[in-house]
Amino acid sequence: MSVGDVDATIKKLYRRLFYLPGVGVLLGVYVVEWLILFIVAGSRIGFSRSFTSTLAGAFIYLALIYLVFRYIDRAVDSFKKSVGIAVMSLAPYIVSEVVGFRDKIYVSIAGSSAMIFLVHFIFRGGVVRSFIWALVIGFTTYMVALLMLFPPSLGMIYSFGINALAALSPILLFVVVLELGGRLNGIRTFELARSFLRSWLFDDFVNLERAFERYSIRRDIAVRFSIVRRVGGRDIVLVFPGFHFGPFKRVGSSDAVHVFDDVLGSDFHVFTFHTLGSHDMNIVSRSYVLSFARDLKAYIDSLGSRDHGFEPVRGPIRVSCDSWRAFVFGSSSCSMVFLSNRFGSDDLPLEIGDFKAASYPRVLIADSHNKIERIKIGERDVRFISSVIFMGVSSLANLFESPSGSDTAMVGYGEATVGGVCIGLCKRLVKVLVFSDGSRKSALIYIYGNNIDKSTHDRLVAHIRDSRGYSDVELVTPDDHSCAATSLGTPYTAVHMCRSLVSAIDRALDQAEKDLKPSKLACFERVYRDVPVMGSNIWKMVKGIEILGPITPRLWIITLAVSIALNAIV
Repeated sequence: MSVGDVDATIKKLYRRLFYLPGVGVLLGVYVVEWLILFIVAGSRIGFSRSFTSTLAGAFIYLALIYLVFRYIDRAVDSFKKSVGIAVMSLAPYIVSEVVGFRDKIYVSIAGSSAMIFLVHFIFRGGVVRSFIWALVIGFTTYMVALLMLFPPSLGMIYSFGINALAALSPILLFVVVLELGGRLNGIRTFELARSFLRSWLFDDFVNLERAFERYSIRRDIAVRFSIVRRVGGRDIVLVFPGFHFGPFKRVGSSDAVHVFDDVLGSDFHVFTFHTLGSHDMNIVSRSYVLSFARDLKAYIDSLGSRDHGFEPVRGPIRVSCDSWRAFVFGSSSCSMVFLSNRFGSDDLPLEIGDFKAASYPRVLIADSHNKIERIKIGERDVRFISSVIFMGVSSLANLFESPSGSDTAMVGYGEATVGGVCIGLCKRLVKVLVFSDGSRKSALIYIYGNNIDKSTHDRLVAHIRDSRGYSDVELVTPDDHSCAATSLGTPYTAVHMCRSLVSAIDRALDQAEKDLKPSKLACFERVYRDVPVMGSNIWKMVKGIEILGPITPRLWIITLAVSIALNAIV
């Protein structure tokens, strides 16, 4: 389970509130709600008397919600969402208006304070502040509506207070139960939910990164990279970051791929790969990723044009063990290994990186993340993966025992924009590396996405091999999380087949084939100390959601039913 899934309950509860129809439709629903109140009130005190009263209440209710939520506390960012809150907060309590005692009117306005409290608390926090604003909005609306009908009295105030508190009490209990349940599992339920929702819906990432930092652990991060230096061509930088890209949008290390592109891309062709580990290796603050990228840029610039340590590029070669495969290329002192499974896989465990080869001390490992399958990697898989790495490294080393010019690879770079909309792409750009030793061509195809649909993977590989004459192809996605959780329905969408994607790959390959140059490469490492990452605490959060998730919808239904009933009968 990913961090992007952790608030499924609140996603369902607020699906209609924050992915809303147009303002006109919402206002229409709002008018219908108040029309029902007008009919109920009119049947009890007369329609002519209740018209102005109901109209005034409708206006002041929406105006107060808009003022408080949009401008005073900035809980929402648009008029449409303010209308959504007005519609949703009043709707459940219209039931209590219809079935309530006949000598009371506008009890639904008092009851709606409960929903106003809950929405405000989720998005801005502060039980007391949310409670006060809920009562202020409800009481002001209630008094304005009734003052059009009757002289003010203590009984009116008492009646509002009783009905509002009756509706609020179950909601307060609901909040307490969820918060205590989260605390028992090591998380602050509403603080975390609030931070997720604000970053998700309003691109306000500060609070979520602060919350993550409180849960984080510190560890050293080794960012490994290689530079492919080409005769008469632009240098290519291949980055193996050593941390995971997540959870979504620009939170933490989610868009690290694009950060490295932005910082290094002005001077180099840049590829940033998905390395080992899962969301436990998420960096909690984007500022760290930015500092890494800037440090790499300064370090590479300091190397200048020196060729010391650069050696001819060999490979790629393909090896396999069981269903695990490796696409390997490198030099005599370092190798780059791209791992995939022919049936598909997701994040590969960090312990695979413990692999060491005495004769080949520097191995840069990437998870190609190129065929989606949510499987759990067991000890058996770890053994197979370690074997395939060893086979790849050893086979590449054998190429250097009797070196020849034909074994030396030329490297070409190409890129192309994907036209139109293609499902799963986080950036409409395809990058490719083409390797040629004069007799055969191989390609690494880099697609900005989070994994690839299985049939799409197979069709793309077949196209490049059959139509383009390539002997081997490795598709790679960086597990890009910059476009993760952009809809409430599916937090992660794999790349799917589309004609414009195939066309872009063809154009990028054409460009790379024309760009083939004799090449050398060298590998480097930069280590950053005491970097805050999520660590095992991310799984504590997941465990808490797994426990609270199934009971929350049922608890909410009971809570809302009790709140409406108490509002009606008190």
